[in-house]
Amino acid sequence: MTWFALIALISYSALCWRYSSALRTPAATPASKAMTLTLGLAMACHTLYQLGNFYSYPWHFGAAEALSLTGLLSILLYFSLRPILQLKGIEYPLCAFSGSALALSLLLPTGHPINPQQEWLVKLHFATAVLSQPLLINAAGIALLIKFSDRRLHHPHRLGALQNLPPVLTLERLLFLIVSITFVTLTITLGSGIAHLSQSSHSGGLLNHKVLFSLAAWLTLAALLFGHHRLGWRGRKAANLTLTGTVLLLLGYIGSRLVLEAILRR
Repeated sequence: MTWFALIALISYSALCWRYSSALRTPAATPASKAMTLTLGLAMACHTLYQLGNFYSYPWHFGAAEALSLTGLLSILLYFSLRPILQLKGIEYPLCAFSGSALALSLLLPTGHPINPQQEWLVKLHFATAVLSQPLLINAAGIALLIKFSDRRLHHPHRLGALQNLPPVLTLERLLFLIVSITFVTLTITLGSGIAHLSQSSHSGGLLNHKVLFSLAAWLTLAALLFGHHRLGWRGRKAANLTLTGTVLLLLGYIGSRLVLEAILRR
């Protein structure tokens, strides 16, 4: 499976080089069909690598697997939403982000083993948690692009590789779509996790740091969606709240896993 990851990584690197070359030479326009095919190859190999990790036994999931999944979800979201959103111009940061996430996941140790013989409530909690964190990280990436795009309006010559981003309105539609999906998955994650803890002998875990930080992230996303639909929040305010929610959720899980697995080797 590592070969699939290496092919995907080479494809991401080639795409980044091609897009950066086109930016340095405005007259040179990337061959869109060839670039799309290369990006499709990267997505296919990345998907096969990720599926190989899930099909191996015993299952493992931790910081490395979460990073790889985060990068893959970025590409899957791009191909899924490209027919309905004008996402041209986002390919360069997309490839750079997905390639970096995949490369870092290859350097980190394998995550902790997962026991597949669990009750359905635990499986539901795990599945939605696995989706919520990468989705919110992707939303944070879009939030950063919105902030860069807003800065582009005032300093058009200072953004370099990010000067050809999609319009801010397109990025905002993408942001709120991902945030809405994340809010649903995070709601299920919290509900199933709290229900399981309340039924088990570990009811004292209801006040652990993961639950508290996840609940704070959920409240932040709820405030963001309410403010957007009722008060018209958008732009920098929406981007800042998205980044706040992402940091809170990272503190609850991925941050602690990175410290345990990458630094303490536990």
